[in-house]
Amino acid sequence: LTLPEVDLGEGFGMALAAHDGWLAVGAPAMDDGRGAAFLFREVGPAWLYLGKAQFDEAARVEGDAFGSSVTLGDGWLAIGAPGAVEGVGRVALFELPEVAEVEARADEGWMELLGTPVLLSPDVRPASGDLVGTGGPVAFGSSVALRDGRLAIGAPGPGLAALQTGATPQPGAVHVFEAEVADDGGTGWFRAAHLESPTEGPAMLGAAVHFGAGGDLFAGAPLAGSGKGAVERFVAADGGRWRHAGTLTAEGDLPGQAFVGLQLAEAGGQLLAGAPFASTVIVFGAAEGAGTDDAWVERARVANTGAGNGFFGMALAGSGEHFVVGAPGASIYAGLGFLYRWTAGGDDAAGAADGAAGEWQLAQELADMPMPLT
Repeated sequence: LTLPEVDLGEGFGMALAAHDGWLAVGAPAMDDGRGAAFLFREVGPAWLYLGKAQFDEAARVEGDAFGSSVTLGDGWLAIGAPGAVEGVGRVALFELPEVAEVEARADEGWMELLGTPVLLSPDVRPASGDLVGTGGPVAFGSSVALRDGRLAIGAPGPGLAALQTGATPQPGAVHVFEAEVADDGGTGWFRAAHLESPTEGPAMLGAAVHFGAGGDLFAGAPLAGSGKGAVERFVAADGGRWRHAGTLTAEGDLPGQAFVGLQLAEAGGQLLAGAPFASTVIVFGAAEGAGTDDAWVERARVANTGAGNGFFGMALAGSGEHFVVGAPGASIYAGLGFLYRWTAGGDDAAGAADGAAGEWQLAQELADMPMPLT
C-alpha cells in the first residue's frame, strides 16, 4: 500500500494494526513530525482508503509524532501522539465507520469517513502525588492496545533515541481506560487504572502494551535490570481493580542491554517479547497448571544471528499459530521479516498454548521478493 500524499522518510508504516478487515497505518514523521495515520478496509480483493486521521490543523505542531502507535478493536481506532504537548503525549480515539456504509460506497475510491476524535490525556495522580503530564515528557501514547472494551496506553518516558541525546530515563507507567455506554447510546471512555513500575529506577514501563487472550495486561519494561529488560503482568481483580501479578524475565544469558519487552505480541496463546539488541525474541507461557497468580516462564526463544545488527525483534505480530519478526536493519537496512509457525512434535496436534511437545520453526523469510525456505 502506498499513498501519493506521503513522501519517502515520513514514516509510513512505522506503526501498523490489523483487525477484522481493518488496517491502520501510522506515519509519525509526516509534515515535519506532526504525524498522521491512515485507515483502510478490505473489500473483496482490494484495500480501500477510508480516511486520514490527525489533530486539528490549529493544534498540530512539529514533534507531535501522531501515528507513533495504532490499535484497532471494539469498533474503535486509537492513535498515539507521544510527542504532543511538549512530550507529555495524547491519544486520539476515532469510532470506525459502519462496514455496510464502506461497502456501499466502495466504488467511490478515496473516502473521508473518520469523524471527530475523543482525546485522552495522562492527567492522573499516582501514588507519588505528582500530577502526571505536567512535570516533563512522559510520552503518553508511545504504545496502545485495545481489547474487550479496554484501552491500555503506555507512558514510558523518553524513548531510546532520546536517551542517546541525554534525556533522563523514567520508571514509566501504563494507563487503562474502559468504555462505558451512556444513556444516549454513545460510548464514553473513563480512566480505570494507573499502573506503575513495581521496581525502583528507570524501567521504561509501557514501551509496549498487550492484552492477552485471557484478559491479562502485559507491559514491556526494556530498561529494567539495567537494560536486560522484562515484561510486567497485571490482572484485573474483583471489582475491576488492576494489580501486579508477576514479572517475566528471560532465563539464561543475554547481552547486558538486550531490552527485552521493547515489543510485544501473542501467538498460540504464548507471549512474544522482542529483545532487538540481542537479535532475539523470548517466548513466554503460563507455567503448567498456572492460575491467576502463578508465574509465566520462558518456553522458548528464537534468534537470528545471521541478521547481524538487524535489530531482529524490533517489530512483532502474531496470529493463531504463526508470528512474524521484523529486522529493520537486516540486508543493509533494506529490512527483512521472518515468519515462524508452530510445529507439534510427533503425532501430537495440540497447539502451543497447550504445553504440548513442539517448537516454533522458521517458515519463510519476507522481503520485497519473498524467498521460500527449502
